[in-house]
Amino acid sequence: MIKRGLQLLTFILIAISTYYGLILIYKKAIWHSYIIVDCPSSINQQTLEKIVYLCEQKATLKNNSWHKELKEKFPIIKNIQLKKDNKNILTVFIEPHTCKVLLNNQICISPSGAQYPLEQFDQNSINAPHIISEKLETSQEFKNFLTEITSDILEEHEISWHSPYKIYLKPKNEKYFILIRSDHIPNRALLKIIRHVAQQHIIKNMILDTRFNNQIIVFINRGGKDGKGIFR
Repeated sequence: MIKRGLQLLTFILIAISTYYGLILIYKKAIWHSYIIVDCPSSINQQTLEKIVYLCEQKATLKNNSWHKELKEKFPIIKNIQLKKDNKNILTVFIEPHTCKVLLNNQICISPSGAQYPLEQFDQNSINAPHIISEKLETSQEFKNFLTEITSDILEEHEISWHSPYKIYLKPKNEKYFILIRSDHIPNRALLKIIRHVAQQHIIKNMILDTRFNNQIIVFINRGGKDGKGIFR
């Protein structure tokens, strides 16, 4: 009887030790001695300091609910990754969105269509084409347009967005405009034809309308003085 009691007591002690051992391992996996935040220099200093502060307060391996809070406060953040070494140092890797275009010189738009305030970006690191719009456009057509249009076309043209069915491209160092729609972006072959047609006329502020299939409609002097009717 005494022997069985001792066996039971031993079993209980082993179970308790195992339980607290697991708790210790669990805590060790979650807790960390200090945090390192790895952010690229494309994020401006003020935003970077706020991100670091929030990471110091919130970062944990226990759950990732704080990821959402961080991204909501700082839309520039694209991804967050965590890495913990054997010294209990937790490193938070911050990956920002890249800026494909600047909208009205106020909003940065990523290749996926995500928008974030320009002030969160380091001004010296932004070298993106500009798009002019009457308002801070957020329509799905606009996002699709930015996703599909190639970087080389963006870099070679000034763009004025009026609506999904009325978008003007102005080739840099040229005096004509190309009128397109958001779901019918010209490719290289069409741009070459447009350039050839424009060279046959060489009229200032000429508009070449490519919104219809298999045809280019030419309008003369429809852009107003210096194109101000198009680029407001």
